[in-house]
Amino acid sequence: MLLLVSTDRITIVFSGILSFTGTPCRIETRRYGMNEKKKNPNIKCSVTQCKNNLVTQSYCSLDCICVGTHEVNPTVLECTNCDSFVKRTAAQD
Repeated sequence: MLLLVSTDRITIVFSGILSFTGTPCRIETRRYGMNEKKKNPNIKCSVTQCKNNLVTQSYCSLDCICVGTHEVNPTVLECTNCDSFVKRTAAQD
C-alpha cells in the first residue's frame, strides 16, 4: 500500500503493511519536505539504533508503531518488542 499526499510545501509518504493479527507490521516514516522527520509526541523512544528515532529528542517519527512479543506467554517487559524497529545505517546518522 502506498499513499502519497503532496502540496507545494509538504509531502507525506506512507507505505507498509499493517496487521492486527499478531504478525509483524512495517510502517515507513512520515516525511515532510526534504526527508525531514517529525516528532510524534505520543511515542517516546530511547532506541537510538532505530532509524525512526529522533536521537536528539528521544521520540519516534512514525504515526504509530506495532508492539509484539517473541514469547508464547509474555509475562514481563523483556518479552515485548517494537516490531516497527528498523536498524539505523551509518548513512542515516
